[in-house]
Amino acid sequence: MLGQLAALIVCIVCITTSSLTVVDANPVDLGGGFGDPVYEKLVETEVVWQKPAKPVGVLFLAHGCSHGATDFWYMSDSCPTCIGLPVEVQIREIALSMGFAVVAISSQEREHSRCWKSLSMFGMDDSETGDLMRVPAILDTLLQREGMDKLPVYAMGPY
Repeated sequence: MLGQLAALIVCIVCITTSSLTVVDANPVDLGGGFGDPVYEKLVETEVVWQKPAKPVGVLFLAHGCSHGATDFWYMSDSCPTCIGLPVEVQIREIALSMGFAVVAISSQEREHSRCWKSLSMFGMDDSETGDLMRVPAILDTLLQREGMDKLPVYAMGPY
């Protein structure tokens, strides 16, 4: 499993540092045999996820500022607000092809910067409102509901 994760990281580095040629920006096969993506709101938060038939782990993808969970999937009937940015889509496709379920959750702040926020940065209690509390709770709810709560969970995103 560690070797697969290392390979995923190497692939991501290769993707983000090389020039990309997008042959088909909206392929017909949205899942490559993985099923359609699922777009839903959990705790008033945008969540998009997709999984292979027998996932080996879960990869949580955190978006950068000015972005959201919908960046990692193409627009489809099952995700009408998805926008499918090329690098983000390739990261998701690589993870799925390696057997990982992929979950992306949008930050709470959706009006201005769309950055990840923790109210504790401003000396305020964020025990129920900050992204640092919401994301793990959303992941727990989703993974338990979908029978993936025993799988290892990895995370990737900007720092």
